[in-house]
Amino acid sequence: MKRILISVILAVVALSSCSSNGDTKKKEIEPTAVKVEVAQLKSVAQTEDFTGSILPYYVNKIGTVMSLRINKINVDVGDRVEKGQLLVEMDKKQLLQSMIQITNLEVDYARIKKLYEEGGAAKQQLDQFETQYKMAKHALEDLKENVYLTSPI
Repeated sequence: MKRILISVILAVVALSSCSSNGDTKKKEIEPTAVKVEVAQLKSVAQTEDFTGSILPYYVNKIGTVMSLRINKINVDVGDRVEKGQLLVEMDKKQLLQSMIQITNLEVDYARIKKLYEEGGAAKQQLDQFETQYKMAKHALEDLKENVYLTSPI
């Protein structure tokens, strides 16, 4: 009995929700203007122009530690270079002078060392010549590194 009662109530609710309010007019749809084109095969440009700046990944500022004159520049700005490539040759006058000075200091150091061993020179003189020789040798090595500038990358 309960089932019949529930079925009747559901049927009444369903029928009442389906009833119309007397509005049986159909709404008319207004036409919209549409532009029609015929499909065509055309070539389309694949390039665009932009303004910008291009920056390198690495920037190397190559220069000498000492002030030397440039004898020859082997590359121009923007040239492609490889690691170890000779870029600039500096003036070799200071290098040659330093080599002559080293040769002279080697001879003087050998003399003073011999004199010191014989007892004819003080330890201070030997130390002074040794220091001068080491400093000149170090300066010569620096000059050798700075006469030829090569690309680090």
